[in-house]
Amino acid sequence: MKSFIRYNIFIILIIVLTPRLFYGENSSKIRRSEIQEYEVISALISSYLGNDFSLIIINERTEAWCIGAQLQRLREECKKIKHETIDSLIIRNSLSVKLQKKLSLNTNYILISRDKYIEILQDSIIPDWDNFDRIFPDSPGFLTVSRVGFDTNYSQALIYFCNAYRCSDNRIIPKSRNIAFFIKKDDKWVLEGIKKGFYSIYDH
Repeated sequence: MKSFIRYNIFIILIIVLTPRLFYGENSSKIRRSEIQEYEVISALISSYLGNDFSLIIINERTEAWCIGAQLQRLREECKKIKHETIDSLIIRNSLSVKLQKKLSLNTNYILISRDKYIEILQDSIIPDWDNFDRIFPDSPGFLTVSRVGFDTNYSQALIYFCNAYRCSDNRIIPKSRNIAFFIKKDDKWVLEGIKKGFYSIYDH
C-alpha cells in the first residue's frame, strides 16, 4: 500500500512539474531572443543613423514580411549568411509585433504609430514633410524595422528596414527595403554590411 501511495505521489509530481519545466525553458529562450532582438535593432540604428540626430522617430510596430522571394540575391552575394538565418527572418516576420521601449541608444527616440505618422504628414496622398520637420526638426525621418532573424547559436542576424523622409513619388513609406547583416563579435553585434534595393510587394 505504501509503495502504491509513493508511486502515485511520484506520478502527481511529474504531472505538476513537467509543464513548469517545459514552459520555464521556453520562457528562457523567449527572453534570450527578445534581448538579442533589441540589441540588434539598437546596433542597426546606431550604425545606420549614428549620433548626428537629437531624436529618432521609430514605427512602434515591426513590418510584416513584404519583400517576397527576392532573397536568392542575398544568398549569392553574401555566402556567410546561413540558410537558417534567412529562414528565421521570414518566419519571424509572418506577423507584425509592437515594439517596447527597450532600445539602447545614445540619442533620444520615440515610438509612434503609423496612424500618428500619417496624421503628422496631414495627407497620405501628398505628404506634408514641412509639417513633419516642424514637429520633429532634428529627426532623420520615420524608421520602420522588421523583426530580427537569427541562426540557432545567435552568432549572426538579419533585419530589414526602411526610413521615410521626403520620399520620392510622395510615398509615405519607401518602396525599397534594406537588409542589414550582423555578426556577433566579443559579445557585441557588429554590422557586417547592408544590401539595398529589395522592393516591397505592397504599394504603400
